[in-house]
Amino acid sequence: MPKKRLQSVRQYKKQIVIACEGEKTERNYLNRFKMLCELENVVKVKLLPHEHTSAKELVEDVLRYKEAGNDELWIVCDKDGYTKHHEAFCTAKEKGVKIAFSSISFEYWLLLHFKYTAHSFTKSKDVEDYLKKMVYLPKYDKADENVFDKIKDKTQTAIDNAKKLRKAAKTANYDNCKIYELNPYTNVDELLYAIESLRSEYQRNPAFLFKY
Repeated sequence: MPKKRLQSVRQYKKQIVIACEGEKTERNYLNRFKMLCELENVVKVKLLPHEHTSAKELVEDVLRYKEAGNDELWIVCDKDGYTKHHEAFCTAKEKGVKIAFSSISFEYWLLLHFKYTAHSFTKSKDVEDYLKKMVYLPKYDKADENVFDKIKDKTQTAIDNAKKLRKAAKTANYDNCKIYELNPYTNVDELLYAIESLRSEYQRNPAFLFKY
């Protein structure tokens, strides 16, 4: 479907367009987060069709939704199930698209809300089962529209744990590893920071909700 043309001058200077790999979890989580930031109308979360089978296609898709030169483009993807990560990261760097990447899945980001761990999971279902087994999210369901609300009071913990995880990877001499080769890994907190930072475009002296 062709991108709609703007009919009038935008009321805002900048927007973030986010293309999510996941059908429900990632979009639901980010929609609730932007509502917390009071940015419902200025941060777009684009749900992509299921025929996409590679992260590279996500990058190519989100590029079509850029409306202005200073718009920020992101894709949210993970390692479980998707292919062509090398091509995706190369194209994203070349085209100025940012990637919120989780290994092995977005659920690893959810897990970091409850504890710090550097445990490597083989597939997404393993993380989901662990969330249930440890009674962190005993009734976890990818379609749950309120998963963010259930854990938002632990967001600061997740941010701190994600930063600690990346620091540990660097200390372990993983500097030469590509991000998509790491397991575990997540930088979803960097996307949250980008969304929160956008508040300064619309609010006078906004205080950050979380410390990054």
